[in-house]
Amino acid sequence: RYNQIIDDQWSPSLPDPLTALPPEICTQIFEEAIGPFDRAGPRMEHLLLLSGVSATWCQFLASVSSFWAVILLSQEREDDLAKAVTCLTLSRESKITLYVMPFCHAKEAYYAALAPHVGRIAEIHWWNVKEDFFHFVQSLEHLPALNRVESLHGHDSCTEKEFSQLMQSAPSLVSLVPLELTADMLRHTRAIKLTYIRTRLSLSGLLHILCSNSGTSQLRPSVSDLNLLSPLTDVSVEKIPRVSLDLDKLSLSEPSSGYNNLFKHHFKNIQFLAISITSEELFGELFIALQHSPKVIGLDVTIMDGIQTIPTRSDYHMLRSLTHLTISKGDGDRIIDLNRMLKRVPTIMPCLQDISVFGRVVSPAKGMDHLSPLKNLWQVRIYNIDSPITLNTDLVYLDHLESLELSTASLQDYDYMQLKNLRYLSTSLRRFIFDKIDFSQVIPVTCAIPSSSFSTV
Repeated sequence: RYNQIIDDQWSPSLPDPLTALPPEICTQIFEEAIGPFDRAGPRMEHLLLLSGVSATWCQFLASVSSFWAVILLSQEREDDLAKAVTCLTLSRESKITLYVMPFCHAKEAYYAALAPHVGRIAEIHWWNVKEDFFHFVQSLEHLPALNRVESLHGHDSCTEKEFSQLMQSAPSLVSLVPLELTADMLRHTRAIKLTYIRTRLSLSGLLHILCSNSGTSQLRPSVSDLNLLSPLTDVSVEKIPRVSLDLDKLSLSEPSSGYNNLFKHHFKNIQFLAISITSEELFGELFIALQHSPKVIGLDVTIMDGIQTIPTRSDYHMLRSLTHLTISKGDGDRIIDLNRMLKRVPTIMPCLQDISVFGRVVSPAKGMDHLSPLKNLWQVRIYNIDSPITLNTDLVYLDHLESLELSTASLQDYDYMQLKNLRYLSTSLRRFIFDKIDFSQVIPVTCAIPSSSFSTV
């Protein structure tokens, strides 16, 4: 009825985008308007709001099952259950993702609504306490399509019995985030399907388990994402079986030494590495060891107090595969000297495409000029800068920079910049001198700036 009223009031002079544009473009536009997959609540609200625009819009949205495949289970509002049932119905045969909020009195109603659709549940993200989650899984009994489980309220652990029941209920499960796995869990025969492992086991202990018998040896080639929470000591490095894990992603606590052996024998195929560094000496060793990982393209380094630069060494090898670098400041009061930290980046990582620096940063005069030789650099993100940053004509990389994000007090020595390919600009500056930038190109620029800067645009 509401749609009919809207249709009667529709002005014929305003063409409906659904009739003026190809269906695939309309689908993409609506996907953007609905919102990201990880915000199930707003996504459902946006779907229902857009469905009320006209009968044509309502029919189109209802016809695209993937729009309705991200579902919030909650009891914050009286109509939450009705919205969930609507999504379950309109998602039809699509695989569905559930975001589960704590709920009490509506449990049985939700279980009844989900019962016909358990074969389509591919992911579960929950805010509930651990006990509620395992009760939820047991109530649904069999989840043949479930491949990912994620806790959104913190790092959880579970008993071996709970883990065994979960693996039996979900034979396709490959990722438990951020659940920590113990030795007993990894010995479980069902664990051979896991591609994500987060554990406090030493690397030595982990590899001994994975290689201990034929029943679990299949786990080795299937693991793609390993998060090792325990520090790697000299002793554990020496005892590690020389087996290479076919990893794509690795999160690693640093060893006191032995980087070369680790990467040479175990981490040859990694593509993304996240690591904490506590000394400049080990910082240098890391870049030498990475020569044994020719596929690495992303490096996320958290540096602790006392580290101000990448140390000078004559045995560095160029890491030509590395295209993404993130440097974050860990705990402590000292700040990152951007000038010293970035000085050797172009010689070690000449093919970088984007660089991000997070944490307290000081940038003395010409602090970013060292990035000038990086001809492939298209994105720079620098946050929490404590001193003015310098941008001048020496920064030739700005000619092909597409994305620039700066959190800084001010700019100085700042001449006319031709940002010919800029597509995105974000700045915390209260006054950004836009007349110093050439926006004459046709490419549209998205700007995130303080409202006080609007008068200068």
